[in-house]
Amino acid sequence: MDGSEYFHSTKIECAGCLRRESAKGEVNYSHVVVGATLPACREPRHLAHAEEVRNEDGQEKQDCEINAGKRLVQRLRDEHRQLSICLTGDDLYAHEPFILKLRESRMSFVLVAKPTSHAELFDWVEEPDRLGECVKGSWEEGPACQRRYFEYRIAPQVPLTQAGEVVVNFVEVRERNKAGKVIYHNSWVTDFEVRRENAAQMIGIGRSRWKIENEQFNVHKNHGYELEHNYGHGQRTLSMVFYLLNLLAFLAHKVLEFGDRLYQQCRAGESRRGLWTLLRSAFYYVAVESWEGLLRYHLSDETRGP
Repeated sequence: MDGSEYFHSTKIECAGCLRRESAKGEVNYSHVVVGATLPACREPRHLAHAEEVRNEDGQEKQDCEINAGKRLVQRLRDEHRQLSICLTGDDLYAHEPFILKLRESRMSFVLVAKPTSHAELFDWVEEPDRLGECVKGSWEEGPACQRRYFEYRIAPQVPLTQAGEVVVNFVEVRERNKAGKVIYHNSWVTDFEVRRENAAQMIGIGRSRWKIENEQFNVHKNHGYELEHNYGHGQRTLSMVFYLLNLLAFLAHKVLEFGDRLYQQCRAGESRRGLWTLLRSAFYYVAVESWEGLLRYHLSDETRGP
C-alpha cells in the first residue's frame, strides 16, 4: 500500500482538494490516491483498489493518507473476506491506530519503522540489545565478484510507543558491498514471529514495498499513461474519474500481458509505449475487423520488413 499525488496546482481547486501552504504563503492544491498492489509476482498486479484522499462537505479536519488507508483496508477485507493478507507500507503506516485497524481487519503487516519518527521504539530495542537479548546474524548473496553481505538484528515483543498499546516484533538489516560500505539500511515492525530461520524472508517481504512505487506509480507517471497530466479537474470528482479510467487502462494492459499470446508476441522486444504508438498509428490508416486482426497485422508487418 502506498499513496501518490496525481494532480497538483497553485490555481485550480475544488472542494475535495487537499490544501498545503508553502513557507512563502503560496497555497498548493492537490489530489492524492492510496493504492494497493500484489507485489509477490513476476510483475506487480494491481488489486484495482484505490482510495482517494479527499475532503468532503462538512469535514472539519483535512483528510489524510492514514485515514484513506484505513478506508482501503476495510474495503479490501469486505471484498476479500477469506483472503489471507499481509500488508506492507512505508513509515507513515507504522503507528498504533493503523495497526489496530489491521488487527481488527485480520491482516498481518510488515511496515517500515525509521528511527527519526519512532524514537521510542528504538529506545525500547536498545535495552534488550544492551542485555544481549537481541537475535543477530548474517548471510551472503551473489557471486564472488558481486558478493553482498547482510547483517540483521531482531528484537521480539517490543512496544511500538511509550503507551505500550501495540507490541510488535522488530527486524533491522544492513547490506554491505565487498568493500564493506553500507549500501542499504532499513528496519520494520511486524506481527509475524521473526527468527533466524525466516529473517531473510521477512526482510524480503519488507523490501518488496518498493514495487508499488517503481513498478506501478512510476509506470503510471512515466511510461505512457501520463498520470500527472491534467486531463481535467472539474468541480467535484472529474479528476478522480480520469484517474480511475487511467487505472482501468493499466489493468486492461496487464490482462493482455498475462493472457493474450498475440499481444505477448507483439510486446517481445518492444516497449509498451512503442507498441501502443505503432498500434495507434495503424488504427488510423488500416481497416481491421477486430483486435486480433490488428495484432496479426502488426506481426505480419514486422515480419514483412522493407
